[in-house]
Amino acid sequence: MADINANEPVRIMFWAVPRSASTVFTKFMSFVDNVEVWQEPYVISHLFKSGWLSQRPKLISLSKQLYELYPEGKRGNLRPVETFTYESTKAGLERGAKDPNTKFIFVKDMAFTIHGHYEFMPQKVPIKHVFLIRHPHRYLTSNRAHMLRLLGKPADAPYDVADDSLMNTEADEMFELWKHVRENVDHKAPVIDSDQYLKAPEKILPKLFAEIGIPWKDSYLSWDASDDIVFKWTSGFEHILFDKITQGQMFNKALSSGKFHSVEKPIPKRDELHPDILNMVDHYMPGYVEMSKHLL
Repeated sequence: MADINANEPVRIMFWAVPRSASTVFTKFMSFVDNVEVWQEPYVISHLFKSGWLSQRPKLISLSKQLYELYPEGKRGNLRPVETFTYESTKAGLERGAKDPNTKFIFVKDMAFTIHGHYEFMPQKVPIKHVFLIRHPHRYLTSNRAHMLRLLGKPADAPYDVADDSLMNTEADEMFELWKHVRENVDHKAPVIDSDQYLKAPEKILPKLFAEIGIPWKDSYLSWDASDDIVFKWTSGFEHILFDKITQGQMFNKALSSGKFHSVEKPIPKRDELHPDILNMVDHYMPGYVEMSKHLL
């Protein structure tokens, strides 16, 4: 601990599962005082390392269109996705903030992308970890629909986990990462549930901010609905702006938000789930149940 510079901005590593309202949380954090935002640098690193992007010529074609729509000088802090690697992400997060007034560097990412790569998390800098979980019935149902849309398939088409880069795994990455952080970094790292924070942000978020050391203001609960804020993020150019030409399949709802909206639909019961996700539900449920015992 003696090697850590206490004057450095605190890195807030915000780990999520897919389809957990993590991007709207990122937009919310974009309007918090003295915060610099990084959006999914490890996701981008993972997709390039795995070869997922290079195997999809349609996405490469969309990238060319994006570069025409947003020429040099109109991309803000966004940069080409190929510049993100595990090594460069670690180095960038250790390097510090662009603005000398920055006190917190908020990094939203998916837990599965750092699995097997813990050595690429920032080292010897002030750091806090936060975990965003969601009931597997809820997020796996949403992820199934999302992936079928991305693949251009109808909602009633068979879902094959082998086509899904987010779920094609043998581990419960969120649960494993949480245990690693508790055992090696911070045994009190806060856990919040997506549905709970969306239902009562005015109760959950001040408690979370107190845990991670950010001064709270009630005014943070509403923000500018414009999506122009993304140009201030450190993230992949194509990764963020695909929605501009793909009818909002990924981030559009979150990026056009001006406040949090609770989920009114009840969590689906097991007998209401698609049979082709039941194995994944059984795979992720034990970790969710255990982490739920440690909610903030």
